[in-house]
Amino acid sequence: MALTATQKRIVALEMEQNVADLKTGVDALNTMISTWDLRGIDGDLPADVDVKQALTAYDAISKPVMGISNDLAEVRAVVIP
Repeated sequence: MALTATQKRIVALEMEQNVADLKTGVDALNTMISTWDLRGIDGDLPADVDVKQALTAYDAISKPVMGISNDLAEVRAVVIP
């Protein structure tokens, strides 16, 4: 069974938005962590509060659940020859 243009568009648009949201969260966390000197002396390690904030940000990053289950089921059911 072939997908309709609408099904392709709906699924792709939601993936586009979800990936952009994930990237925003990951980029912000990477900006924070990349400034840390983790391989130097102990005195150069980040403060406890900074590690705690980074872990909180890390935990907040999650793959969004797509809300278009019918169209997703159709896309997943497509058999590629």
